[in-house]
Amino acid sequence: MKTKSVIFLLGLLFLNSCIVRSLNPFYTQDKIKYEPALLGEWTTKTSKWKFQSFKMLWLEDKKKDKQISLEDKQIFELYKDSYIVEYQKTSSSNKIEDMGFSNFVVTPFKVNDDILLNFYPLEYETESLDNLVAQHILNTNSVCLVEFLEKGMIKLKWLDEDVINRLIDEEKLKIKHEKIGIDQSDLILTASSEELYRFLEKFLKSDIEDKWEQDQTYTLNKIDVRD
Repeated sequence: MKTKSVIFLLGLLFLNSCIVRSLNPFYTQDKIKYEPALLGEWTTKTSKWKFQSFKMLWLEDKKKDKQISLEDKQIFELYKDSYIVEYQKTSSSNKIEDMGFSNFVVTPFKVNDDILLNFYPLEYETESLDNLVAQHILNTNSVCLVEFLEKGMIKLKWLDEDVINRLIDEEKLKIKHEKIGIDQSDLILTASSEELYRFLEKFLKSDIEDKWEQDQTYTLNKIDVRD
C-alpha cells in the first residue's frame, strides 16, 4: 500500500503563520449557530473549497454500523452542527508540489450579530513530509469572520497575529498565551474557550484600526451546481 504522511496542520497550504492560533476552540457549545448558506462548493483564483454537513456525512458513514460506540456518539453531539471543509490549492502549473489538499472541522458560531468560523485541521496529506516531522506538529484552532457579499460570494477574514501581538505589547489586551518557536515569536493562545469567546465579543465591538488584516482575507465565489 502506498505510504502517505498524514499530519494535523493548519497553515502550510492556504494560511500562513500570521493567523492567531489557539489550543482551545474560540466558541462554547451554546453559541454554535449552523448556517446552511455556507454549504456547497466555492472557489477563489487559487483554491477550491467544499463545505459539507458534518451531521449528514456522519449519518451516512454510520448507517451500516450495527452498534455505535459511546465515543462516536460524543463526537456527533459535539460537531453535529459543524462542517467538514475540503480545501484544495490549485496551480496553473499542474505540478503536484504546487498543489495540495487539507480537511478541516469547521464550526460556525455567533458573536453578537456576526457569524464566525472556528477552523480545526483534520488532515493534510503529502508525500514529502517525514513521519517524524509530522509527529511534532501541534493541533490548533483558528477563527475567521464571515461576511456575506452580493452575487453569492462570501469573505473570510482571519484573526491576525500581528494585531493581537500589538495589543498585548501595548498592554491593551490581557489574555493567556505563550510564545513558542526557536525565537519565541510564535503566538499560541492558551485561554479557555469561555475566555476566548469573551475576548471576541469585545474585539468585534472595538474600533481597533486594521483589526482584520487584508493578507488573511479570502473571497469565495459559490459554484452553481445547476450550471
